[in-house]
Amino acid sequence: MYFITYKARASIKIPVTKASRYKHTYKKSINQPTTIVPTLAQTSSDTTLRKVPIIYDILGTSTRPKIYPNSAMTKWKKAVESLAKKYPSEVYINGQTKNKVVALTFDDGPDPVNTPKIIKVLRSNNVQGTFFCIGEQIESCKSIIKQAYDNGDVIANHSWSHKDFTTINESEIKNEVTLTENEISNVIGKRSTLIRPPYGDINEDAQNSLTALNYKSVIWSTDTLDWEQREASNIVKNVVNNVRPGEIILMHCNEDKKATTEALPQTISKLKQMGYSFVTVDKLLHVSAYK
Repeated sequence: MYFITYKARASIKIPVTKASRYKHTYKKSINQPTTIVPTLAQTSSDTTLRKVPIIYDILGTSTRPKIYPNSAMTKWKKAVESLAKKYPSEVYINGQTKNKVVALTFDDGPDPVNTPKIIKVLRSNNVQGTFFCIGEQIESCKSIIKQAYDNGDVIANHSWSHKDFTTINESEIKNEVTLTENEISNVIGKRSTLIRPPYGDINEDAQNSLTALNYKSVIWSTDTLDWEQREASNIVKNVVNNVRPGEIILMHCNEDKKATTEALPQTISKLKQMGYSFVTVDKLLHVSAYK
């Protein structure tokens, strides 16, 4: 068998107005006998299997005028890919699997309008997702968080107020993370170990702060661009045309993401037809969802 290494492409953030974005807005698995080229994995009891993470391109396109220019996207891609290579057990772009399994993730909730609809779609399709929640919104949506948790969805951390972690200090990051962790615990009685840095922006200092707090950083390998091109057809296309085993799919569930809610049933249906099944991020990455 053999494994293919992907280069990474990505969409990124440069300073933009609140209205212009969403709300606040690896190598190969190798057996390496001396006579074997190290890009091939040999199945043999006499060799040792050494796994190294494969890092996917970050895919997804939009026909809308770009919020982020290509130069900024490239800069972000290089930064997050570098961190994922340096800290393969702390920063994740995608899962490591040959099986047709994906994780649906939803940012910027909870929201009283779209989040319950998304939870309902997931439940009716016997699918679980991962919700990266903004802490300051949890108090007013506690019943929605509880509903998602009872459905088997994972409740994860997306900071308290969606501040860019690369622009604030360690103390501020700790405050953003801990306040949200406490709110989640108040609702479901558990403390998350998974975090998605706002905007996917992360650097080494921020990651060190998150590691000290016992968190794994989860980015994404497919961006549906539902925050830029809010059309169900484009959201579905970005997922179906780009899906790979171990995909982490970025969507949103806050108040202006009606198109995401509309796209979700078709997205799930088409992926099932392609032979894909769905898991929460913790199961995809083989890490704990909660402390």
